[in-house]
Amino acid sequence: MHPFLCCLTFLILIAAPFRAEVESSVESSEDSTSTQLSIHIPPDSLHPSDIVITGNATIEGTVEGDIVISEGTLTLEGSTEGDVVLIGANFSISGNIKGDLVAIGGEGTISGNIEGDAVFISGVLTLDSTAVIEGDLTVVSVELERDPAAAVKGDETEVSLGPLGKLLAGVLSRRVPPGRVEAGKPVHAFASGIVFIASFARLILIAVLYLLGLLMLVVLPRWQRRSGLVIERTVWKAVLTGVIYRLAVGGIFAILAISIIGWLLVPLAVLGWAFIALMGIPQAFLWVGGWIKKWLRFSFESRIGLYSLGFVAIYLVSIVSSILAIFGQGIGLAVRITCVIGFLIIFAVMTVGRGGIIYTLIFPREVRALEKHLKPGAE
Repeated sequence: MHPFLCCLTFLILIAAPFRAEVESSVESSEDSTSTQLSIHIPPDSLHPSDIVITGNATIEGTVEGDIVISEGTLTLEGSTEGDVVLIGANFSISGNIKGDLVAIGGEGTISGNIEGDAVFISGVLTLDSTAVIEGDLTVVSVELERDPAAAVKGDETEVSLGPLGKLLAGVLSRRVPPGRVEAGKPVHAFASGIVFIASFARLILIAVLYLLGLLMLVVLPRWQRRSGLVIERTVWKAVLTGVIYRLAVGGIFAILAISIIGWLLVPLAVLGWAFIALMGIPQAFLWVGGWIKKWLRFSFESRIGLYSLGFVAIYLVSIVSSILAIFGQGIGLAVRITCVIGFLIIFAVMTVGRGGIIYTLIFPREVRALEKHLKPGAE
């Protein structure tokens, strides 16, 4: 399985953003979530629950819960015991945040204290001389203006994604009805954008892998037939070779990296790894496609058809889970389990496919002997 595809599998973790449609103003209460367009917490007053609104909030007193503001303005002169999430909202923070701060898009100034971490994605950020961030500061594609006296006690990370930064902020700012925001967990409200990006990128990567494997099948048909013969006639040898390859490849690269002469061989090793990985793709698809053809008693003889059938079977679970995640259904336990199952299926069949390629490279005489015993027209 492609390493990037492995990483994307673990991004589908948390809930989706929201949109409040209620236009009336509601007094603060002990309800878990508020959906008003504006709220004002006066000085020396206490708001005992979370604030989750699309609109404006002025906090001069104390909020015991979390604060989530979408498409509005936050003016925080008091304090909050929880986290603050701003989605496409402007902000002015001169008070104290005991939790973390996440801001996606928007413009704002910080002149107060943040006891947790601060993450900013796109937009404009100004850190005044009195700003203190006790945790880590992460800015992604942000126009940052920082006073030299501003203090960041944790690690600082600044990443520029160019035009992709605005795209990322736009996707992360996707909104769904407020009922999708779980009480007590508004800090996760922006994350379905990450799910969307990861799932969409995974679908693109799967399509690219299909095309690359098809290219290897068409360009190097003889190699594919030989390694396919190994898998068909002696599948246990392909499995054993693939498992040894999986276990050894990391150690081989580590040895090359720490040895002086090994540095010269690393480029060749990378090319060899890429060749085996690409050649193993059609082998895995053809092998699975062959089993399905026999099971369903299909009569077609096209290798491309067999390849496509195996591709659909191997990646079906991953494709379905990605589509569900894109349409906002990919956050449940069932979909997460299918992601793991899909990963294990892909890992297993790719191991067999690469094992067949490696065995063909290492034992060419034995493979040619298998070819001689193959009856004419059997393929």
